Amino acid sequence: MNTSINLLRRIKDATCDPTFKIADVLRLCKILADRLNHQAFKEWVDKEANGYKSEDELPDYRILTNLGCRGDFFGGFGSGVKNAPIPLANIPDDFREAVSLRYVRKSASALENDVNQANQNNESIMRLIWPADLVICLNYIVYENMVCGQAWTDISTSTFVAILDTIKNRILDFVLAIEVEVPEVGEVDISKQAVSEKVINYIFNQCILHENNQTAFSGSIIQTHNQGVNMSETNPIKIQAGRDVSSNVIGSEVSGVVAGGDISGSVSNTISQLRTADTLEASELADKLVQLQAVIENEPSLSIEDKNDALIQVKALAEAGQNPQEGKMQQVAKGAIRMLKGLSTELPTATAIVHEINHLLPEIAHLFGF
Repeated sequence: MNTSINLLRRIKDATCDPTFKIADVLRLCKILADRLNHQAFKEWVDKEANGYKSEDELPDYRILTNLGCRGDFFGGFGSGVKNAPIPLANIPDDFREAVSLRYVRKSASALENDVNQANQNNESIMRLIWPADLVICLNYIVYENMVCGQAWTDISTSTFVAILDTIKNRILDFVLAIEVEVPEVGEVDISKQAVSEKVINYIFNQCILHENNQTAFSGSIIQTHNQGVNMSETNPIKIQAGRDVSSNVIGSEVSGVVAGGDISGSVSNTISQLRTADTLEASELADKLVQLQAVIENEPSLSIEDKNDALIQVKALAEAGQNPQEGKMQQVAKGAIRMLKGLSTELPTATAIVHEINHLLPEIAHLFGF
């Protein structure tokens, strides 16, 4: 059987076999790109294998937006809250994008190594520590009468996996499409142009770049530019690995950009959107939901699953608060409050979360008008 046919089969097998390293998959693709004599595919493979030199070259799956931020805050008389969410709306405009957006330029194999390292250490979250001069900008503006001791961006290691899966899926789509369009690609000399450049360009745009994600590769590809502040690979910042949504941080430090996003960050972003309603009720509701989120995330008696369930209800309240008078949203709010009350009844009455829920939920219900 022709070696080109074998090559296509090997690439398909490699993308579906979890034991294959991403570097090996890309090497096979490099051989295919050479046989197809397609410059844009060669460049994309090289950039995934060796890393991207600039943000302008990055495809959308390597640009992470709306990342969740957290910090430790301290007030007078020993008061304070640790691992508390930081709403994006409370971050100064000049720095908001810098801490909530990340460009992932490192090679695919480096991302895979980070995932393997995290799995070996039983880690699921990484922390991107903010510089000290940015931390002081949060004093007294996030939590009343409290200064910020440290702040960070939480990044889930599962997003690394998502980036790697996206690369493999696009490679598989590309190879399958080549076979469908020109099944005899492995049976003739590639130099005889068995596959026209026009056909390969179309397949490359559809399967690798996707029509709405075209970037600066050679050929008939449209060039786009990504705007944003970069605090990552050109200016390395310390990243610490963490295990869960608690304030306990474990594991070794890694450098560079990491990818992520979890339920906590989603809740924080939804609360931030609530603040844009620019009404007194929306602002008060957002403040109370921030307190409720912090209590849930720092309650040691709750399992990770219970915390996630409770945070989903907090997010539902934040979404409902954007249209509090709408009948459907009122039903959503009532259901979320009922679920949170049910959670509190299952815990010892002396725990902090029970006290806070019993204090905050009536006030939240009042803001919804019931």
